[in-house]
Amino acid sequence: MENKTQQLGLPKSFCFAPYTNLDLDQDGSFYPCYRSKVRQGKWKDGNVVEAYNNESMQKLRDDLWNGRENDNCIQCHRRESEGQRSTREQYNEDVLDNRIESTEFVEEIIANPLVARVEDIHTMEVRPHGMCTNACAHCDENSSSRWISLQDIDNTPFLENYKDEPNVLDDLYSKATNLKAVHFTGGEPLLYEKTHLQHLQNIPNKETVELRYHSSLKTLPGDDIREIWKTFGHVKIFVSLDTSEKFYAYFRWGSNWPTTIENIEALRDTVEIQATITVNVLTMLDFVPLINYLVDNDIGMNASFVDPPHQLSCVYLPNHLKARACGDINKARFKIQQYATPKHTRLATKWLAEIQEFMMSQDHGDSWPKDTVNIFRTLDHIYGLLIRNYDPELDFAVPVE
Repeated sequence: MENKTQQLGLPKSFCFAPYTNLDLDQDGSFYPCYRSKVRQGKWKDGNVVEAYNNESMQKLRDDLWNGRENDNCIQCHRRESEGQRSTREQYNEDVLDNRIESTEFVEEIIANPLVARVEDIHTMEVRPHGMCTNACAHCDENSSSRWISLQDIDNTPFLENYKDEPNVLDDLYSKATNLKAVHFTGGEPLLYEKTHLQHLQNIPNKETVELRYHSSLKTLPGDDIREIWKTFGHVKIFVSLDTSEKFYAYFRWGSNWPTTIENIEALRDTVEIQATITVNVLTMLDFVPLINYLVDNDIGMNASFVDPPHQLSCVYLPNHLKARACGDINKARFKIQQYATPKHTRLATKWLAEIQEFMMSQDHGDSWPKDTVNIFRTLDHIYGLLIRNYDPELDFAVPVE
């Protein structure tokens, strides 16, 4: 991938995201991508079209062009320094393979790398609000209103998260005429059906746009939503299946496995269903049953990662459990050969390698870190559950270093 970018005359450190992608967060901030760490401006009560080339965005592009680390991109910088595949590399690969239709676009970037055109935005990720009826173990108050209510905290800092105002994007949509994909995530993006329908109605050139969702699929969308889906070029739902059934009700607190599976079956004849595994500690403690479900039902696999320093990252597994998980990954490698769709096997092969590489990228010895123990104890208290009842390996009565 790096050779491809350099062959086009782009520097090795280059990233397409600040030129072709836009991430709209539920709190009203906008970013160049979902891994971004520094707010670049506002979209709910600001004009993202005017801000797209503000001072902060130009500095970000300049830093990436000249190989300087930028605080916005700290996660990718860290991954690449550890020899892991970063989101920057993944996004560049997607743009080079699927988005660029002529070298003229690249030549415009080379001529003026500090400025980008709204017309060249190919992909958007939209978190219209933070409303959600789940309180997932890796989530927080910014992305889930259920977390706010569970902890009985002041909701004043999150008032922007309750707003869902599709029409503020009218100017952006009128100019972003080369959109290829719009990705809705959350909160739970399908929760407010009335305003979500407005979002879909406002998207231009629907017939050439791939509509994507990240959803727990706790409930089915209504008839109006499913009807307008027919006007889009393609609709794909990435269902959050982060653990096997064994841990699902704990990690995705507020959802249950049978309902999610039932809703997958209700939709898979009309839209493309893929699974997204947000890989975490619990994923790797019961990995084979999850892979068995995906393969037996011919559901494609994608992965993202709970990154450190989050206490539920799989890098914090004790070494004896990492060894067991590596054995399960090897079993999964045999299982994915049974996919009915060869493309699913190819994709799963890549992800299994990345999961193992990520899990083994840090060594924390053979005991549970105190912070991981503490977060499970906190979750037990909030959920009214006991993680030790799900797996004896999670009985934290033993001493912890």
